[in-house]
Amino acid sequence: MKIPGVCAIVTDNDGTVLASRVDFDRTGYGGFTLEEAQRYRAQRFVRGVFFQNMTSPRFVKYDDYFLDQFWKMAEANGFKITTVPVVCPSPPEEI
Repeated sequence: MKIPGVCAIVTDNDGTVLASRVDFDRTGYGGFTLEEAQRYRAQRFVRGVFFQNMTSPRFVKYDDYFLDQFWKMAEANGFKITTVPVVCPSPPEEI
């Protein structure tokens, strides 16, 4: 089985899913496997989705530093990110 992507999921203390994001980008980073690169991107992206879901849609300008601080507060309040490989028996060549 091939792993064409990685899904990152934000959950609260009760396990309720609050945000999710999937990365199928086939681009890696130097020194990382493709799955590690996808996991990193999915975790970064899901924080932004979580932030948008938890705040006003009018709050559109923010940067990675702000998201890092927001996520630290979220973790301190029991939220967590879980990553899951997306597995397909034979994925298509182009996703």
